[in-house]
Amino acid sequence: MRLGHEDFCKFVELASIPLRQLGPDMLPGRIASGCLVDYRGQRWVFTVAHAMENTGNWAIEVGYEPGRGTKLYKIGQLSFVARYDRTTGGSFETLDMAYTRVPSDLQPRWQPSNEQGQIIHDQPRIILSADLQAQPRGNEEYGFAGNVEPTIETHFGDVYVGTKAACYMDLQFVREENEFYLFKLPFDRPGDLYFRGTSGSPICDREGNVVALVCGPGDTPDTIRGIKIGYFRSALDVEPVGPANKC
Repeated sequence: MRLGHEDFCKFVELASIPLRQLGPDMLPGRIASGCLVDYRGQRWVFTVAHAMENTGNWAIEVGYEPGRGTKLYKIGQLSFVARYDRTTGGSFETLDMAYTRVPSDLQPRWQPSNEQGQIIHDQPRIILSADLQAQPRGNEEYGFAGNVEPTIETHFGDVYVGTKAACYMDLQFVREENEFYLFKLPFDRPGDLYFRGTSGSPICDREGNVVALVCGPGDTPDTIRGIKIGYFRSALDVEPVGPANKC
């Protein structure tokens, strides 16, 4: 089913999963994005390696529990993807990709709040079901979303962590470049402040197919790069398939 413009914007926002790095005090620090994908009977979190380079406690923001605060799921050890290159004498090249298996019933929720901290919407985020073979087409519209501009405030002894939602639509596929796809924005990139936190967000088309993950700027002011989703398939196809976990 092809999504209308408003439904498409909501789809990419719900398909993007907020990731948080936890400090020694267990408060969120650096932010990134990812997506949850069901593949081969398992649930996986996909993100980009450069966002995880400061290893430590990374977690998925699952939702808010009244009286307890934000619920997080710590994702533990990540696996990284490398490509074997025969043209360079058989060397391995590390790609900008990271993933791990998560419980099969892990279901983050989308719960935006108002200025008073009250939840104004509550619905499950989208778990993508993909064969990891989708490729972009020149006549298709693409979009991605993520949380940016993190803030931490203390009120009456309680700590409040906030972000702003950013949704970028009307992207057009430009070309393929090694392990990347390049997409053209309908405007020049507004600056790192407005994109930092979207690294790892799924780039999807209006039929709900994920083709790449956001990994950085392109070679012109109005383009971005996405790492090809197909490389995850190559990695996961050799992963042992175990029983489904429980959250």
